[in-house]
Amino acid sequence: RLVVGVGDLPPGFNPHLLADRSPVTTALATLVLPSPFKVASDGTLQLDPTIVSSARVVDSAPFTVSYEVNLEASWSDNAPVAAEDFVCLWQQMRGQPGASGAAGYQLITDVRSRAGGKAVDVVFSQPYPAWQQLFSGLLPAHLLKDAPGSWVGATAGGLPTSGGPFKVSTVDRGRGEIVLTRNDAYWDTPTVLDQLVLRRLGPSSLAAGLATGDVDRGRPPADEAGRPAL
Repeated sequence: RLVVGVGDLPPGFNPHLLADRSPVTTALATLVLPSPFKVASDGTLQLDPTIVSSARVVDSAPFTVSYEVNLEASWSDNAPVAAEDFVCLWQQMRGQPGASGAAGYQLITDVRSRAGGKAVDVVFSQPYPAWQQLFSGLLPAHLLKDAPGSWVGATAGGLPTSGGPFKVSTVDRGRGEIVLTRNDAYWDTPTVLDQLVLRRLGPSSLAAGLATGDVDRGRPPADEAGRPAL
């Protein structure tokens, strides 16, 4: 088990909503939600073959990007990661207020499914050089489309299913704690951790926890309050 001290818990866990943006939401999206590209240690975007076997520009007129989704990629409830997840994110980013980073999605004119949903063609109205940044943090369309409040409601209390090495087990706002456990349905190399705990701690509590070993890592807020204690 690894315990990480964090500054606060966000109101929700949708990484595409401005209202939910926080280091915790970003961490959960990285650990739980599938993305065609991931950020490498040098800060560049690299293809994540656990999610897509290929992603490339296949046409310039109109500008078209084709994704081949890993045949084994699936959500922890056994639904496949598929074209409908790309379509859902595109539609929500175009139509929902308060979306973060929606500009690129506004240029998309069509998202087409092929190969039984395991291939996706994304068509743009004009060339978009930053296309690799799109569709990061895919959300489960098969759950969101029927969930109360959908875009906001389905992620207010956590992330309902996982497409990554971890899944959200519990969110306890009273205790200020999020518990992630190993996703046993993950199709690639499993994580060595059984459990990852994100715990809300003030500057002095974080410093004390690190000193005693009750907290393994800390991500303090970017202010001066906790620096002397740390």
